[in-house]
Amino acid sequence: MTSPITNAVIKAGLIHPDYLKEFQRWGAPIEVPEILPETPKDMESAARAIEEALQSEGQVLTRETDLEVLHQYLNTQTQGVLHVEIDAADDMVNSADIPVSFGVTPNLEYIIPYRSESITEEMTNGLTYLRRYDDTSGPKIFFSSVRELFFGETKAFLLCTPSNTVGMPALLTKGGEDGSDIP
Repeated sequence: MTSPITNAVIKAGLIHPDYLKEFQRWGAPIEVPEILPETPKDMESAARAIEEALQSEGQVLTRETDLEVLHQYLNTQTQGVLHVEIDAADDMVNSADIPVSFGVTPNLEYIIPYRSESITEEMTNGLTYLRRYDDTSGPKIFFSSVRELFFGETKAFLLCTPSNTVGMPALLTKGGEDGSDIP
């Protein structure tokens, strides 16, 4: 498998086609496109070609880090249940209730620790929701967007933006109705 940087250099036309054929003949693990672009004439054109190649589909990965999230998560940690529903193609609905600890940011985004493969699509499908563990008939929070947060190379949290605001104070409040115990 060719690395993203190698693909970008090849797509930018920085390696002469004869050299690419020779590399392949030697068994180098490179993928050569059928139509190669023209070799750039100057450094500026080469840099622009590499940038375009790197920004092409599948080459860009943004890893977001928020160092304050861990602190916010620990200070606002509450037990909950993440009800995940997957709408299958055969009109069957698969669901699971997953016990989770969650936290809340000052902007009322929900912090959920990363556990396994990404469920970003399922989190925003309109069927999946979060609720407090001790309140099964309480409010359900659905999400409109989810971002993955990293610490270095490690995916640590999902930061979820709620799509509904009705019932949020009840979900966040541990105690009285005045909101004084909001974590």
